[in-house]
This record gives sequence, C-alpha cells and structure tokens, in this order.
Amino acid sequence: MIRRHIYASCFFAAAATLLGACAQDQPPQEDIKRVVVKEFESLHAVRFQSGNIIVSPAEAERLLGFMRRLNPSDRDKILVEYPGRVDSKGTELRRAEIVAKLLAKHGYLAKPFALQEQAPDMIRVAVSRVVAQAPDDCPNWSPLTFQEDIANGVGSNLGCSTAHNLSVMIADPHDLIEGRDGGPATSEPAVLGQERYRKGETKEFLEGTIVGIGGGG
Repeated sequence: MIRRHIYASCFFAAAATLLGACAQDQPPQEDIKRVVVKEFESLHAVRFQSGNIIVSPAEAERLLGFMRRLNPSDRDKILVEYPGRVDSKGTELRRAEIVAKLLAKHGYLAKPFALQEQAPDMIRVAVSRVVAQAPDDCPNWSPLTFQEDIANGVGSNLGCSTAHNLSVMIADPHDLIEGRDGGPATSEPAVLGQERYRKGETKEFLEGTIVGIGGGG
C-alpha cells in the first residue's frame, strides 16, 4: 500500500510539472493576428478668386462630386479647413462657413477648422473615415523556424481568417474603437405587466407547461 501511494504521488508530481511547463510555453497573445482599425483622410481643395468669398458653380459641382464618391456616413468626420494664420480680415473663415453651408444644404454636416498653413484663396474639405482591415502581413504561411517550433511558437497565419472576416462583416468600424450608447430602455412591457396584475387580467399557465424542480428523496 505504501509503495502504491509513492508511485501515485510521483505520477501526479510529474504530471503537474509537465502541465506547468506547457502553461509557461503558451504563445503570447500579441503574436496572434488581429483586425486593424485605421483612420484615412480624403482631401479636396475648393478654390476662390482673389478677394471673393462666393463658391463658383464649377467649384461647387467639383466639391459635391467629391462628396458623392466618398458617400460619408453620419459617423465620418467632415472638416472645412481654412488658413487661420493668414486670415487677419476674417475672409477665409467666411469662405469656410459658406462651404459648410453648401455641404449642409446637401445633407453633409461639416464644421470649419483653422489650420496654421499659409494657403490663401483655397479652402480644404477633409473627410476622415475609420476603416477596419486585416493586418498587412495576412495571409502569411511562412514556416516557423526550428527554435520557434520547439518553443511552441504561434503559426504565422494564426488569427488572419478571424481578422479578415470581422473586418468585412463589421457595419461600423467605429464600434471596434468605442461602443455606442444603448439609449433609454422602453418601460412599456414592465408597466403593462404590472397593470394586468393589478386588474386581475394575468393569464394562467397552460396545464403541463410548468416543470417542477425538486431534489430526490
């Protein structure tokens, strides 16, 4: 009996040692490929005649064509950038406000933003969009080195499929950066249930639909 206990103790000690070694060799999480969220900015220049603050029909059509091609969502950021450092008379700001009003008239919400660049007689419309995509090195089927292999290294393509699938399925990549506010919850179901209970209008359970849970004797 004593010998059996010794053998059992040795077996469990060896098993614990092996499992502990495996746990220590687990691949680090940062080696797994994950979806990448990037912000891209598209720029369009609106040019004005010297001293004029009116957007010409040709420039307006060019601007609207640019916006139609991008088709920004309500979570994309649209800025009307103007050279604030050279705007001593406020002309550039008025131009930016006129361009913002033109965009708002066609359903694009934008706001002026002062730049420190010197570019008179030109307003720049910037559309920032967040895009989700798989890492640049996906797919990657390069073999592991001998040292990586014996150290239980992570496969070079591990996580690429998940990252790619998530990047094409996500409706709004902003949600990968920050979640949305759930908004107020509707209280109608709870209120109606209380009213039915107080009026005695609750419905009885159908016979045979209630399953009792009890302990065995």
